[in-house]
Amino acid sequence: MGRLLLVLLMVCSSLQAQTPEAPQAAEASQARPDLSSRSSGQEQALQRQIPPTQQRQLGEGESAFLGLFLPAARPDPLGSVLVVADLGEHANWPELIEPARANLSEAGWNTLAIGLPEAPPSHIGAADDDSAARQSLFEQRIAERLELGLALLAETGAAPVAVIARGRASYWVLQQADALPAVSALIVYQPRPAGPERPLQPLLETWDKPLLDIATKGALGRSDAARERQLIAQRTDHPHYRQILVSNPGNTPQTQQMLIKRIEGWLRKLPAAQRNPR
Repeated sequence: MGRLLLVLLMVCSSLQAQTPEAPQAAEASQARPDLSSRSSGQEQALQRQIPPTQQRQLGEGESAFLGLFLPAARPDPLGSVLVVADLGEHANWPELIEPARANLSEAGWNTLAIGLPEAPPSHIGAADDDSAARQSLFEQRIAERLELGLALLAETGAAPVAVIARGRASYWVLQQADALPAVSALIVYQPRPAGPERPLQPLLETWDKPLLDIATKGALGRSDAARERQLIAQRTDHPHYRQILVSNPGNTPQTQQMLIKRIEGWLRKLPAAQRNPR
């Protein structure tokens, strides 16, 4: 019996000697590569789903991103439209973005859909300088994406050039307005500020080009924010501002198509929309 116990003790000691220590396991786990960001994962999925003929790789290095281009379904395009998804969305987002890029192409417009870069995470206890640097880089990449998208559309030679911005993308397009002289008109869908300290109102007051403001109708009708945007246009005597109320179109093809038809009808009234050469 004593001999058997001695053998068992020797086997257990041998197994313990072969088991790696906890710190080594922790170091191994830290050596694993980080998971891909949400936006890069979305783009990889789009690259598998969308025909390669529609894909456009824009930018370089860490700033590179995917755009989805569709030419006008006519030999003499009515113009070009840059479609910008909201934060956290992608260039083929099912609500507004995908229907707009596809249906406007069928109606005779060149379209390019893009997403915004991923917003910087907020780190608790991070130094103010670090947060400011991340925010500055984020805003720089937004500006680069808008400029590169508009540059690609400029290569087609089809004017006017309009931008459709969804949600918080509306703020960033308006915020970059001075750097985007090629934009002839702006369509904002459910526009939202970028944060408590980044309101839309001052930017709307300085926008003097054609602007279509699409607000969704709630149980009580027009929201306070939509009413305030309309009052801003009245106070500044904006000659080319129009606001329309729509029921939330959701993801149903019928309501989405009706919304895009209203947008396309407004675009056709732009001055140069029917004067493009072949």
